[in-house]
Amino acid sequence: MNTQSIVWEIARAGGFTAYILLTLAVFTGAAQSLKWQSGRWPRMINYETHNFLTLLSCVFICVHVLAVWIDPFTAFKWYEVFVPFLSHYRQIWVALGIIAFYLIIATIITSLLRNKIGYKVWRVLHLGTFVVFLLTTAHGIATGSDTRTWWAALIYLSCFGSVSGIIMLRALTPAPKTQKTYPVVAMATGALLLVGILFTMVGPMQPGWNIIANNGAGSGSRITASNSATGTSTVSLNPTQQFTANVSGQYIQSTPDTFGNLQLALNLSFASPANGTLDITMQGHENSATNNDDDDDGNNQNRSSITITSTSVILSVPNYSQYSGQVTSININQQWYMQVNVQDITQQHTLLLKLILTVSSNGSVTGAIQGTPQ
Repeated sequence: MNTQSIVWEIARAGGFTAYILLTLAVFTGAAQSLKWQSGRWPRMINYETHNFLTLLSCVFICVHVLAVWIDPFTAFKWYEVFVPFLSHYRQIWVALGIIAFYLIIATIITSLLRNKIGYKVWRVLHLGTFVVFLLTTAHGIATGSDTRTWWAALIYLSCFGSVSGIIMLRALTPAPKTQKTYPVVAMATGALLLVGILFTMVGPMQPGWNIIANNGAGSGSRITASNSATGTSTVSLNPTQQFTANVSGQYIQSTPDTFGNLQLALNLSFASPANGTLDITMQGHENSATNNDDDDDGNNQNRSSITITSTSVILSVPNYSQYSGQVTSININQQWYMQVNVQDITQQHTLLLKLILTVSSNGSVTGAIQGTPQ
């Protein structure tokens, strides 16, 4: 695992840990207002647990922010990490996370100054914790690279659902002194939960969300290849935007083993407009039956039939994370027509590759490739 992968894993783990801790902090805070306590678990423990979870979530938010900041892929400037709406990547959604970060710091400070500012002022300001949770949820869902995975979706649903549930319960529970309930707050919270689920399903859960969220500005990477000899900068092929290129390389087919299993490999390089490699490996099985066909010159020849059983594709472009995936379709006649789906290491960026290749008898390959972000 390289440095970029380690930093990215820390950023992801820190973000999810902070979010879960924040959920527990908000939940225990709401539980205090419901006076959930017993002789064995007094209210003071709930209060201290709430404060501890809030502080610990802030620590992991700092870990998340630091890891994102030093990530060489996005290469954020300091102001992009600390000033809202200045990020070059998913500007709005990153801004929500920055605002939430400042609000949670303000919440911790007001809690420390509770005796000086008074309970009523503190209570009003402390309601900002719910705003922090809402902004953090939106930030995580819309910016996170794991939103489309089942486990991340389960975390978001569980956390958002549990907090929404306890808020609705608190709003519908009569206050001890006034016996007031707040059905409008309960209905608004339920509606917000429903809107959040629908937004996630039609937005971040869809394959084309990166283009929408980042306003078509690619993956967030700003690394460019520089020409030190001339002192000028050149932009390399960007796999997060649509591109076409010429390719060349070699086709290698292994000899079938005793069971008829063999391997087919295409080792391709981009000829223009930029450097890069595409390695396609296919495991196949040679069928025992052969067909007697005539080639273009009318000569009769035997052609073995090969069934492809599995494929593996690696796309490497300088200054970008490695993409991997599989061949989704292949048609071999006079030319090879192939379609390939690949994703980068974050599983955030998906690329559809279409290839038209000419494979000569000596194994040399020439052709063209088109890449389209999904």
